[in-house]
Amino acid sequence: MPNLEDIRLSGNKLRTIDEERIGNLVNLKSLCLDNNELTSVPDSFEKLVNLESLMLRQNRIESLGGALNNLSRLTFLHISSNKLSSLPEDICGLIR
Repeated sequence: MPNLEDIRLSGNKLRTIDEERIGNLVNLKSLCLDNNELTSVPDSFEKLVNLESLMLRQNRIESLGGALNNLSRLTFLHISSNKLSSLPEDICGLIR
């Protein structure tokens, strides 16, 4: 399934994401993980270099870490309703 461009896994009570499998989806353009129970963003997201839209609303994410650093094509990031207390300084690198 390396040719997948869109995955929607909203409302599945996911607590984790398989880092190896998600990191292999290099053609992914849109990923929706809204309304789950995720507490962090997997480091393997940095391999999703074609990702344009990332939706992580209504989870339990406390930190974004550096997983978004390489996502230069990202144009839409929705992270509302999480447990974030701050944004990483390097998130400004996503701003064009």
